[in-house]
Amino acid sequence: MRARDIYIIGVASASFFMSYFSRLAWGIVSAYSSLKPSIVEDSIVFSLFFIGYVVVQVPAGVISDKVGPRYVVTTSLIGLAASSLISGIANSMWVEYVASLFMGLSAGFRAPPKIQTMHNSTKTMPLLPLPLSPPNQPRDTTYRLLNNLKCNTPTPTP
Repeated sequence: MRARDIYIIGVASASFFMSYFSRLAWGIVSAYSSLKPSIVEDSIVFSLFFIGYVVVQVPAGVISDKVGPRYVVTTSLIGLAASSLISGIANSMWVEYVASLFMGLSAGFRAPPKIQTMHNSTKTMPLLPLPLSPPNQPRDTTYRLLNNLKCNTPTPTP
């Protein structure tokens, strides 16, 4: 493996860790927070994060295909850092709610371009899901994400 490939995989892995940690951090520190959230408020924080995370998956693939994964991942990491900072200094639950939604939106933009970047740098990581891709179909990020949705739906039998 070349040094560039190791660097790209390292940055992609670090972005995954940052996104994963930002999800878990609230669950760990909320009990010690000065906001003293209830179980319902904790649930709203997590729900807003995952709503934002899911909503941007397909648009992230489209944008990544148009402007390149490097810019999308960089912007996503900046958004994660900013929303983590806002979450850390929040003085009310409403600010925490906004920070959580923004954190989910930022984290969701990271996933599709990360997969694309890792595949393009190594050519050894299979695309998701490679066996379902038609032979002459372009394998861009959006197609992979939409095709991945198809593999989770049952096929009707005649």
